[in-house]
Amino acid sequence: MKARGLALVAFLYLILPLTQAWVYLAGLPFADTVDTINFTASIVSYHWLLANVLMGLKVPLLQNALPYDLRIRLHVWTSMGLFAFLVYHAVYGIFLKAKVIDLVSWSLVGVFTAMMALSMLWIPVPGLKKLRTKLVGLVKFGFLKSYDWLKAGHKVLFTTLAALTYVHVVQSDVLGLVPPVAALGYQLLFLVTAGFFLWTRIQNLTLPTLEVLSVATAGGIVRLALSGHPRLSYRSGQFAYLRFTHPDLRGEEHPFSFTTARHEDGVGFAVRASGDFTKKLSGLKPGDKVRVNGGFGAFHPGKGTTPLALVGSGVGAAPLVSILKEVAQREPDREVVVLLSVKDRTEMIEPEIMVQLKMSMPRLKLKIFQYHEGLPLFVPELFTLEMGDPTRFQYYLCSSDKVRATVVTSLKAVGVKARNIHFEAFNLG
Repeated sequence: MKARGLALVAFLYLILPLTQAWVYLAGLPFADTVDTINFTASIVSYHWLLANVLMGLKVPLLQNALPYDLRIRLHVWTSMGLFAFLVYHAVYGIFLKAKVIDLVSWSLVGVFTAMMALSMLWIPVPGLKKLRTKLVGLVKFGFLKSYDWLKAGHKVLFTTLAALTYVHVVQSDVLGLVPPVAALGYQLLFLVTAGFFLWTRIQNLTLPTLEVLSVATAGGIVRLALSGHPRLSYRSGQFAYLRFTHPDLRGEEHPFSFTTARHEDGVGFAVRASGDFTKKLSGLKPGDKVRVNGGFGAFHPGKGTTPLALVGSGVGAAPLVSILKEVAQREPDREVVVLLSVKDRTEMIEPEIMVQLKMSMPRLKLKIFQYHEGLPLFVPELFTLEMGDPTRFQYYLCSSDKVRATVVTSLKAVGVKARNIHFEAFNLG
């Protein structure tokens, strides 16, 4: 995690909400433990909910502060915390204080419950993976099994929940019980979140529209070549959200990694055809239109002389190819080791380009391993053999969860520090 990302998370999820809770409780000197927990949970919930909206928006400053998988996991864990806070707040109001629950409060409970139920079908919640699998199998309605419908529904419910929470805070007179500066903080957080939300919706109407130049499928991987666009800006290793106008692919946008570098004329993506949506990508034709929102993500090395190690498997090589192209163009003498695993040679992403780069980069070591079930791969001895001293390198990993776990374990076994291992996962299941 970058220092900027760590500072942003600490401010939004800890410093700001806990400071506001302390200010509020300072005005209630006779609050008991039950009251203190309730008020703290309520104030933290307000901040966490709006922070989750912010971190989910397509704003480069926010998207690039944390890797994709860390943002999703942060969202999942804080949402689980929100659920616990809401339950406590409801018990406090109904049973401990015998308050009359108004329509806004009941709406909050209903919307949040619906959102959490949909989320369990859409996102793997820690500890509930088996339950999620059973629920998906029991669901009879097709739209509840659709990624696009679940994501769209989650988005609507989350936005509604944020608005209802603000109304609830205003109705509870929190703003009138805290100093003007603290009240302004509540208002500003909501206005900033709402402003960014509206800005991203307006931006969606003006996204660069690219044209499909070619579509090729080999080894279960669809390779898309698109035209360029002067307003499309990205860094190698980043990803973009693609929204297609093709009748079979309309719906929610999906994140895919660039295989190209920004000095190239067009842009390219490589996608494994594994789900309902991705399998339809091969049906695209030259001339079809694609709206591209990117680049996003923190998965890209900076300039410097530190040796790089790019480790991937299958379609995970896509962002690594992008990174290698940029390093070759920018720092051709930089020491780089590339270790790729494929089930079949047809899985390789732009193998001809990889060979050309190897010829133009004197300090590039490129190793392609054909994976066989049961064959040990990415063991500690491999990194010692190929790199001599593995601790000299910065590592960029892109692979399945299983392969990544193996790589990380092996790297730590040979003394590589966690801060030198970088990855950005899209598969959280």
